[in-house]
Amino acid sequence: MPEQPTEDLARQRAQLIEAMSGVSEERWCAGWLHGLEQRLHAEGGIWETIGRSIGWPVGDYEEWTWFPWDEAAQIFAGQP
Repeated sequence: MPEQPTEDLARQRAQLIEAMSGVSEERWCAGWLHGLEQRLHAEGGIWETIGRSIGWPVGDYEEWTWFPWDEAAQIFAGQP
């Protein structure tokens, strides 16, 4: 998503990353699991609902790149 995030969008995205971190800790007890954004995207459900409204993070835990849900799916489809 090329536009600069608004304050609300930035807050919502921070909350999504926080929720994803909680899932990583709960399921794997090892901090942020590499590729977690792809795994949760594949699960869909509530993740899809959120991802369609605020975008989906792809890439690096320290500096995410945000894409629309369907574009993230295309990126993940091209990864091993």
